[in-house]
Amino acid sequence: MLHQGAQDKDVPVEWSRELNELLKKERKAITYYEYPEEGHTFINAQNIVMQRTLDFFDSNLKK
Repeated sequence: MLHQGAQDKDVPVEWSRELNELLKKERKAITYYEYPEEGHTFINAQNIVMQRTLDFFDSNLKK
C-alpha cells in the first residue's frame, strides 16, 4: 500500500508513480492512492488515509 500527496515536497510524486508502475509491470500486488491537494503529511486527507489503511490491514493481514 502506498499513499502519495501530489504536492509532497519531500517525496516527489513521480517516484511513487514510477514505483507503482514498476510493481504492476512485475505483477506485484500494489494498492496506490494519490491525493492531488496533499503534501507529505496528508493534513486534509488524514481521515481517508487512515480509513483506507485500516481497511487494507483488515482485508490483507487479519486472515
